[in-house]
Amino acid sequence: MMKHLLLILCFLGLMSGCATEIDYPNLGNKVAGPRAVALSQTGNHFYAINSDSEFIYNEGSMLVLDAEGNKVKVVSIPRLASTVEVAGDRLMVTTQTTVGPESAPAKVGLFDVSDETDPKELDMVNIDCSPVAITFSSDYQYFPLSCENGDLYIGTFAADRNSFTLKRVRSYHYSRHAVYLNGANGMVYMFPTNGPTFRGADNQILTDKVSYDENDKLINTPNQFPDRFESTAGLRRDPQSGSVLLGVAYSIANESAEFQYKDLIEDPEVESELFPVYFDLDDKDGNKDAYTALANEDQNVYRTNFVRARPDPAGDKNTFYLAQAANIITSQIPYNNNILKVSISPASSEGSIAAGSSFLSFERVYGFKDDLPSQPTIFDFQITDVGGKQVALVNHFRVPVNNVSDASFTLSHKGLGDAAAAQNLSSRTASSSYISGAVNQNGVGLTGSFYNNSLLLFELSPGSAITIKQTIK
Repeated sequence: MMKHLLLILCFLGLMSGCATEIDYPNLGNKVAGPRAVALSQTGNHFYAINSDSEFIYNEGSMLVLDAEGNKVKVVSIPRLASTVEVAGDRLMVTTQTTVGPESAPAKVGLFDVSDETDPKELDMVNIDCSPVAITFSSDYQYFPLSCENGDLYIGTFAADRNSFTLKRVRSYHYSRHAVYLNGANGMVYMFPTNGPTFRGADNQILTDKVSYDENDKLINTPNQFPDRFESTAGLRRDPQSGSVLLGVAYSIANESAEFQYKDLIEDPEVESELFPVYFDLDDKDGNKDAYTALANEDQNVYRTNFVRARPDPAGDKNTFYLAQAANIITSQIPYNNNILKVSISPASSEGSIAAGSSFLSFERVYGFKDDLPSQPTIFDFQITDVGGKQVALVNHFRVPVNNVSDASFTLSHKGLGDAAAAQNLSSRTASSSYISGAVNQNGVGLTGSFYNNSLLLFELSPGSAITIKQTIK
């Protein structure tokens, strides 16, 4: 208790001598604020990231566990780790900035997992932002990293993939947590996110009937951009107008010869990389769902709050999966917590992007009303093969809105294409505060219990309930 009081007093500037280091106990192989879980290349091991978000111990860590829940290795990493991604024999983690007497910059780490039981740190690079998404491919030299403030960095692997550099290439001034890299053509697709608690703007049904030419002359032709955000000359000249509904299509291939930093506000050509995100969604019967059906012929359903993107596990680079979470205090919740299968049209395969999101098609594969728990807020997901069938493993993590009773945590899974509803395992207690998760081809999975400082080993099979098999402290 005294340690935490000292931290607070130092942070508030109410105590002198704050340069003195606090003697934290060693974390060792314990679990502390598990934040993310990833699966090894073979599916035989899990990587669990400990954030130590309460500053109880001297560091964060990455735990390696086998499919029986045994801890086989612990690797020291900085505190406040938030993401972990695996591609082939490389693993990457990101951490958040630490403030106060224990201040430290955010970091991006690269590990060799060719021996998946023994990750070896290869590189650890500081970054001047709060990373929210990183994605990379085993067969592509470059990778994107998205920041909470809207900055985009491009990383470049060395030829042996044992080190990397980072370069800030864009400031878009709006957060985008869902990022997909098409390593076949060097396109990066980013989708808008309202924020870590998803309490602000939501999907909007807006009219698109008119547009304007370069001389501000009205043209009675739709341009896929909502009329609301171009109704005045000021809005039309504001590159951030409607950012909450705008995705990004950035071409690494077009800039890799010399990556240059450009700011959306200062460089008008950056606007050409933005596109409005809108699409219709159907119910299971093939008809438009109740929310989509509210739009008339002059309107589009514009979407926001995308929280994660994942590649197609079958390896089709023109297909990826996208998670969307509705604003947690909205009536749209039954319709807008979705896992979407996104297909990129052949017209954009060369890196050229048509106006609007018409170069993408969206299909709901999870998020029909009978799939969702009582308080849905999608936080993370994985598409994987379990017993020969593609399965969506979905984590709902709802933080308290007004009081602690608002919290809700769910692990959910569904076979893609199944008519049956998803199987949900829900909790309202800290002891089972499910966060993130991964499952292997045999249906063995691992998730974190964030507020209980533990990991939970579970089993599932398509169409059957999730069973918790073991609690790991």
